[in-house]
Amino acid sequence: MIFFKKSFKNSIMFLVLLGLLLGTLLTIISPVSGTPVTLSKSTNAHFPDTSKSTLQYTFRVTRDEEDTPEIHYSIDEITYDPYARFLDFWVDDINILNTTFSNDKTGVITTDRLRTLGTHTVKIQIYSGAYSDGCYALNYLKLDNIDFDYNVEKIAFLIYQDYDPRWEYYRTSGIITSNEIDDYCDILEADGYSTYVYQSPSSWISIIGFLDYLEDEDSIVLLYIPGHGYYTGADSRVQINFGLNIYSDDLRTEIDKLESKRICVFIDACQSGGFKDDLEKDGVTVITSNDYTHSSRAVCWPWIYSAYPMFSRRFFNNIFTTEPFGNELNYMDDYNTFRYVRDYYSWSYGFGSFKAMHSFFGP
Repeated sequence: MIFFKKSFKNSIMFLVLLGLLLGTLLTIISPVSGTPVTLSKSTNAHFPDTSKSTLQYTFRVTRDEEDTPEIHYSIDEITYDPYARFLDFWVDDINILNTTFSNDKTGVITTDRLRTLGTHTVKIQIYSGAYSDGCYALNYLKLDNIDFDYNVEKIAFLIYQDYDPRWEYYRTSGIITSNEIDDYCDILEADGYSTYVYQSPSSWISIIGFLDYLEDEDSIVLLYIPGHGYYTGADSRVQINFGLNIYSDDLRTEIDKLESKRICVFIDACQSGGFKDDLEKDGVTVITSNDYTHSSRAVCWPWIYSAYPMFSRRFFNNIFTTEPFGNELNYMDDYNTFRYVRDYYSWSYGFGSFKAMHSFFGP
């Protein structure tokens, strides 16, 4: 999904997350000279070894075009696969191409389904006969005769329990201070988000209800919740106040009420893997700092009233980073930031499900 930002709406470069459905990795795409969209990097755009592998790309059209929209594509065989593969293209759940192929495959598809105003999704699906991991890569994708919308509302909600350094509350209070939350808000606001912060709330369902009021089908939504966590055996929970927890299955009920198809839920808590399972669906990216059984880590300095979860700190500090790309400032999207942080900490068993077809951070 194209990453839209008010503060960068006149820029010609946008990082985009090609979402993963059933195991597909990501690639970076960028608009070039107006309306066409072309892949600028293809090395990670692999269709992995699963029965159905899907790349999805979602965008918003601002006006009708006189010419018929075109989808130009090129799929390269990067590992030998002796079996014929099925190739499907879908636009808004309507199949516009169904064919078989082997080796490399290129083509141009014309379709009026991308002409109308509003949000559209192009889905590319390869299935059957996988011979080895990542046999094929989407090497080139160009959408032509389409006018894109780069001005979309971005909303971030941060819900947390404030850290209390007093010994009697030390292990039951929050794992993050308001100063740390403020730092994250500064990063998000610099990236075009409107931020809403809720410290130690008495209710969380009403907060999600307010988010539902603010967002619509075109909004970009980030929900960040750090806290103590526990896996019950059926779902995960995260504490946001003394005696007040958010359970993963209950959060799914509320997330289902949102209209946006560009939602990221980021849970930094022990044993938070159940959130990935319960929230996983098209249109929702889920990031958890750990799986079902492992603990997360936080740094607490009571004498200076400082506390922060290590996974979150490194995640937000590496959205804009010089690592691991070299000396120049680079932007890392949510997928690569997640992988970078998870791989950095040997104790982290973080889960990620990137099905929102959208990069939540980038230029």
